[in-house]
Amino acid sequence: MNLNDLSLQNPWIGVFVIVAVVVVSVVIQLISNRWFRNDDFDDIQNVGGIYMSAVGTLYSVVLGMILVNSSEDFSNAKRSVEKESEGLVKVHAYSRQLPQKYRHEVAESIKVYIDHTINYDSMHIPDKKTRLTSRPLFFKIRSAISEIEPETDKQKIIYQQMLGEFDKAGEGRRERFAFSSNNITWVEWLCLITGGIITIVFSFLFYVKNKFIHALMTGMVSLMVSLDLYAIYMLTEPFTSSMRIPTEILQDLSIIIDDMEKNDHSKVKTEPETINNHLPEARIQQ
Repeated sequence: MNLNDLSLQNPWIGVFVIVAVVVVSVVIQLISNRWFRNDDFDDIQNVGGIYMSAVGTLYSVVLGMILVNSSEDFSNAKRSVEKESEGLVKVHAYSRQLPQKYRHEVAESIKVYIDHTINYDSMHIPDKKTRLTSRPLFFKIRSAISEIEPETDKQKIIYQQMLGEFDKAGEGRRERFAFSSNNITWVEWLCLITGGIITIVFSFLFYVKNKFIHALMTGMVSLMVSLDLYAIYMLTEPFTSSMRIPTEILQDLSIIIDDMEKNDHSKVKTEPETINNHLPEARIQQ
């Protein structure tokens, strides 16, 4: 069994942990009823309701703000991948309109970088190590582009547009690394987890004659808190969790490059055959 399958990034492990938190909360709540007398519960409920409202409101605001920020960061990380991908797609498309002798080098450098991004960067948090690994591959694309010498005025315009798209891809790449390392600080996690525990514990301090109803309410509170915390955790891992950002556009580009390279090679092979077939006809006419 792979150890990665036992991490919280596995949704089944996440479901198990959430269910465990709910079950433990309900069990403690049922046991806690024996710790207090009925008179104690009456005194607690007179004052505890006010504290519960204050703590619950404050915690819900903090939890909601961090959840919204995590969701926005996840969306920004997705847009950065789309920006980088679209830039590379257009770089490849523009290269097809430039002199043929430069096309293969540009296409090959893009494909190597894409394959690395799909097979490695998208499976790991793009930290300093992955950045250093993929940087030479990205610069190789730049090197292939810089070697191009446009031959016509139209190609010069296309070349400038290609440079702009490559810069856009570079911006998307930098943003991807920036958002991938946007993890919540330990102080925020301390506030979230401590606030969740306090919110659940407050439900133990109230008494309901119907134990099933009381256990149901405690279970719902612990379920909501656990779900929100797990959602925040998953959203802060956009490149490693099961909610991993899709890279279909890069995969499609890799396939397109392969197909075009095959077509170019087939054309190169058929051209000499065509010339040789016409040579006998030319000799007869002479």
